[in-house]
Amino acid sequence: MSQDDERIKRLLELRELLKKRINKLENELIRLRQMLEALEETLLEQTLTTADKLERKKVEKGPKKLERVQLTSKGGNSLGIVEVDRAKGYLRFTPAEGLLVDAESKPIKSFLLKKMKEFEESSNARYELKVKDDGTLEYLEIEGLKSKELNDFLRMLRWAVERSLV
Repeated sequence: MSQDDERIKRLLELRELLKKRINKLENELIRLRQMLEALEETLLEQTLTTADKLERKKVEKGPKKLERVQLTSKGGNSLGIVEVDRAKGYLRFTPAEGLLVDAESKPIKSFLLKKMKEFEESSNARYELKVKDDGTLEYLEIEGLKSKELNDFLRMLRWAVERSLV
């Protein structure tokens, strides 16, 4: 064999070696992404705050049994106003003025929206998520929840909003 033939043979072997290594790394990357996704789902479920730990401050009571509650972070900062009508299973969240909540964030889009859809299917609830042009949350509304679901949703809402601040 000539030197050129030897060189081409080594280059072909190197190419095969690189292809195998790339394939192995791609498979490992897929497995790592799956593990990360499973870890994130577990963390989402494990770090939710129970309803009894929520700090609520009554702002005012309006007509029609509509209760306005200030939703606050663990640090005591206002996240926004929640209007609740327990008789109707109604809840509307509006972020505090000047507070930007990323409606495309994973806690909102992948977690909270998924839970809203589950409530919709199990309780015949309806929901609306209104997003501004800049991708931030304008308001979130859900109606038709049972009392326990309302409390659960409030807890999940606080958790998701805290983690989605811009």
